[in-house]
Amino acid sequence: MAITVSIFLLSVPSYGEWMAKVRIRNTAESINMAILQARSEAIKLNSVVSFNLNADTSWNITDINTNSVLNYKPSSESSSNISLTILPTDSTKLTFNGFGLLTENPDGTSHIRKISANSSVYNEVATPLSVIIGTGGSSIVCDSSITTITDFRYCRAQ
Repeated sequence: MAITVSIFLLSVPSYGEWMAKVRIRNTAESINMAILQARSEAIKLNSVVSFNLNADTSWNITDINTNSVLNYKPSSESSSNISLTILPTDSTKLTFNGFGLLTENPDGTSHIRKISANSSVYNEVATPLSVIIGTGGSSIVCDSSITTITDFRYCRAQ
């Protein structure tokens, strides 16, 4: 019995770290897929579509011309204990035109260029992931801590 308890106590911290990494990956992938969906909707509708991101990881996709919400994810469906860093810091949205290209945000703010997701509990051991948005509007998920250019997880400038 004592051996079982000892093994359990040793595995609990690594399980928490693993869950933090899974939550970071899920959040980054969810945001990336929402950006791709907003871009696709702009092309499909031949309209101006906006992706809006909030600090609590909730987001929505809105058709600017009709002011209708096409899709959204409330913060209650987001992973817990995840913090987002959005660059530039005053940015909260991306706006796509009917060609799927970035266009000026209606409120005049600058476009999001980088979104970093990290664990607010295991931030020392969990690797933050970034969503990088290119000048044309394409986006990728990558690992900012990788410095080897030949590694597929490396964050390349788009």
